[in-house]
Amino acid sequence: MVQVKEEHQKALCNLVYRPNEPAFAPKGQIYYEIPASAMPDQYKGMGQDLETRFSETESDKVRVNVKELKWPDLSFAKSIRREDSFNIFFQPHIEVAGKLIEIFYKLESAEDLLACAVYARERVNPYLFVYCFSVAMANRDDTKDIVVPDALMSFPNKYIPKSTLAEAKELCYVVPGELRKPIVIPRNWTASDLDPEHKCAFFREDPAINLHHWHWHLVYPFSGPMEIVNKDRRGELFYFMHNQMINRYNCNRTCVGLHRIVPYNDFPNDIAEAYYPKLDNHNSSRMIIGRQRGYQWKTINGITSPALTVQDMVTCVERIKACITLGYCILPNGEKHHLTVENGIDGLGNMIESSILSCNSFFYGSLHNNGHMMFAQAADPAGVKYLEGNGVMADTATAMRDTVFYRWHKFIDDLFCDYKYTLPPYTEEELSCPGIKVDKVNLIVNQKYTQEVCTFWQWDDVNLALGLDFNGDGSHPVYVRYCHLNHEDFIYKINVTNSTDKPIKCTVRIFMFPFKNESGTEYVTDMYRRNAIEMDWTTATFPPGETKFFRSSKDSNVTIPFDRSFSTAWKQDAQTIRSMDASVCACGLPAHHLLPIGTPEGFPCQLFVMLTPYEKDKTNEDINVACNDNSVFCGIRDRKYPDKRAMGFPFDRVVPFATIKDFVNRDNMNLTDFKIRHKNIEIKGPHCSPDSTDY
Repeated sequence: MVQVKEEHQKALCNLVYRPNEPAFAPKGQIYYEIPASAMPDQYKGMGQDLETRFSETESDKVRVNVKELKWPDLSFAKSIRREDSFNIFFQPHIEVAGKLIEIFYKLESAEDLLACAVYARERVNPYLFVYCFSVAMANRDDTKDIVVPDALMSFPNKYIPKSTLAEAKELCYVVPGELRKPIVIPRNWTASDLDPEHKCAFFREDPAINLHHWHWHLVYPFSGPMEIVNKDRRGELFYFMHNQMINRYNCNRTCVGLHRIVPYNDFPNDIAEAYYPKLDNHNSSRMIIGRQRGYQWKTINGITSPALTVQDMVTCVERIKACITLGYCILPNGEKHHLTVENGIDGLGNMIESSILSCNSFFYGSLHNNGHMMFAQAADPAGVKYLEGNGVMADTATAMRDTVFYRWHKFIDDLFCDYKYTLPPYTEEELSCPGIKVDKVNLIVNQKYTQEVCTFWQWDDVNLALGLDFNGDGSHPVYVRYCHLNHEDFIYKINVTNSTDKPIKCTVRIFMFPFKNESGTEYVTDMYRRNAIEMDWTTATFPPGETKFFRSSKDSNVTIPFDRSFSTAWKQDAQTIRSMDASVCACGLPAHHLLPIGTPEGFPCQLFVMLTPYEKDKTNEDINVACNDNSVFCGIRDRKYPDKRAMGFPFDRVVPFATIKDFVNRDNMNLTDFKIRHKNIEIKGPHCSPDSTDY
């Protein structure tokens, strides 16, 4: 792979900082020397004056020469004005994004990418630019090892309340860097607990959760060059990642006394809850619009773009359900494409979302994306009547904040489950692991056996200097402090007996289950499996005889640690250039949400451990690469998904047993009771900067 000069790596990264500001204004330690032909029209003729100004005031900056190219025709992007709300789920915007990603992706060198990006940055919608540039950077061979700053640094307004941002900007202008103190985001800043749904805001509105969703869609975009979109088992990952978000959210709801998610499935009559995000849209200089209680779907667009009606959505669902029932989809040429046991879920995921991999998007539509649109345009269905922008459901960086996101995705998940019901149950051979017996499973906390793990509240800081400090170079921190759920670190101790005379390499699969619903009634077997929460996936070799296998919760293949969720908020300049792909490495459930919140008296759960033969699970690819420790939700870069089995195995299909204990009555499985106890205390976390604030 061609090595990119360090100054060019920094220059590429820094282009996403403060995207509403011209590129010729220094970004961090970088000053761009831009050719006159690349300057925006409003600044042409000022080149000498601007260069003189910044040469005098920014003499300590690294000067990066931007080469002159044959500039691309960007007229296709003019349909999205700079002050518009870019909507990644809106088909005309999807098509524009796909074209811009392709331009960035197919440039010959990183130097050409830098030049083209500088040119495009001044001429297209800022959010469109950041999204397309980030996708290209994460997927090009010469830039995919560069850590691209995340959306929190480009658009802090999508994660931080308006009042906090105003305070932070004042801090930047007034207070010297060495005297700055953290700005605290209030615990309840979007609503109060008078709104029952607000009890789960700690999950929905956590910036780390929303950053995971943003990064996942960067790694798996639904438009662009086929080489970027057509990743291994992409459609299945779309299903499984969102399925797990729904199951985790459902479990949290049960813990705080709310009913489980009611799917948004009666399109003409269903009513959406209210949600007011209290976030700013810096592009339009307006607040991101909220949604009033009692909203029902209406026809949207129809003036500047084709209308999308409620009946269109109903027809789309009917066709998808027919595809599931019949076991095949209809291709554009009229031929049948069968949903096989091995690949049906993958094709269905690409169809329902839909991506450019859909078997027939004209016939089956774009159900998932259009559903986001229906909610996003609640305030202005026509799109031009009240001149209001979109709600949070229009953006992968903010959609998970909204209560209706989970209702919509529960409906989408139910469609996938309808397909899974058509598949045969797993056979005894598929479920077994000859020669292996799981004797016992224990949890260890603080070096002691326990049947209880505790959660609590923790305050941590995120440094937004480069995203906010318009008056500086980001070298002085601007800390924003927020409170999030966390839990005690714990260890799984798994006692295993290998009764053969040879070592056996196994896949270790760990799930947890809430086994009672909001009424305190135990789930029937089918609902039990549908609420499965995958906790970890790893491999281990067990020699003949008895073995004690230990696995820390910190090593979970589902999660990433706090500083990876906010990687570029903590690592700047030279430290930022490290051998990891930011989008893949920053994709993953935040580690502090591995466990649901629990209850003060202890929320009863069950821990399921299963060992399967690695020889049947492996994909025959080397997975010993950077950032292979978050593969359950995000896969592994440039590799096949590391597990041949269906995602969610063995609980993705019907379990034909009266009780879950009957199903687990196999040597290679174990079911253990434990509780999650919530302590309503607040502590300062390791990412808090030194100050006198006490909690």
